[in-house]
Amino acid sequence: MVIKNSLQERKDFIAKIAAEVFSKKGYQVASLQDVALKAKMSKAGIYHYFKSKDEILAYILIKHATASLMALKNGIKESNEKKSPPKIP
Repeated sequence: MVIKNSLQERKDFIAKIAAEVFSKKGYQVASLQDVALKAKMSKAGIYHYFKSKDEILAYILIKHATASLMALKNGIKESNEKKSPPKIP
């Protein structure tokens, strides 16, 4: 297990592992025990950072939505500064 220093880094690590587990097994079937095993930590350790599987999913969704919105905002700002249309990936 890779030891993370800050609370945020630990939550991000657990969320990354959970996203992998949810993707592979499906959210409904995946359990916190599955996440704990893949993260090589105890289930109680997961509960130290997240209250439930739903909370982990919400964290993942909010984090990705925030990153996407920031990328969009930066793209619009850049295109406005260059006075050119935004680039579509």
